[in-house]
Amino acid sequence: VQEAISPMLQEIISHQNILGRLRQIDIEDAYTYKHSVDVCMLSVMIGKWLNLTPEMLNHLAVSALLHDIGKSKIPLEILNKPGKLTAEEFELVKKHTIFGYEMIKNSTEIPEIAYGILQHHERMDGTGYPYGLKGEDIHLFGRIIAVADIFDAMTSERVYKKKESPFKTAELLGDNRFGELDPYICSVFLDNISKFYVGNIVRLNTGEIGEVILVHKNIPTRPLIRIGEKFIDLSQQYEYEIMEIIV
Repeated sequence: VQEAISPMLQEIISHQNILGRLRQIDIEDAYTYKHSVDVCMLSVMIGKWLNLTPEMLNHLAVSALLHDIGKSKIPLEILNKPGKLTAEEFELVKKHTIFGYEMIKNSTEIPEIAYGILQHHERMDGTGYPYGLKGEDIHLFGRIIAVADIFDAMTSERVYKKKESPFKTAELLGDNRFGELDPYICSVFLDNISKFYVGNIVRLNTGEIGEVILVHKNIPTRPLIRIGEKFIDLSQQYEYEIMEIIV
């Protein structure tokens, strides 16, 4: 993995449209693989925006790419179950962080790689797992991967849920930035990801299709949309929502 990360890292860092790049990865019946690559890309971009060193970005990329490797020890019928998990099944799924940590900790001399895998489901308010860590007790990699993981999971189609648009997901992340997620990392992510919105073709909840032409600095998740000769300002017209990015 470390040998493969270097060229991939440069491609991620130099790419000018992370949202467009994520849409290019479309592997049928391979959600966990696609999700792992997506989370790796998003985590590295966040690390870049946080001004991490090239060495730390390399370690972060490995940790993020392998963050769900512990799921290889969870039966597929549980991972892909279309209905709600039982309490026992959910407890088993939650152990994927520990399984992954145990698999990686003896395979690397870089402990933060394993910490990111172990702690990416910990939450700043102590409501996460596996150990209910709080605040700065959660490793930086765990806090970064948590933001990337939630963003990608919510914007992906699963057997048990429909995907949300990146705009709606960003709104929800913003709502959680002072609770479950690291507020600074979340703010840096939202401020920077919004720069990629301009020029996207989107579908609204009315079925209309338009182009994002302006992102408001204070409300980046509710931009100005042009539909032909008509303009819709989502920051003022809350009856409109962006349902999906088309191009």
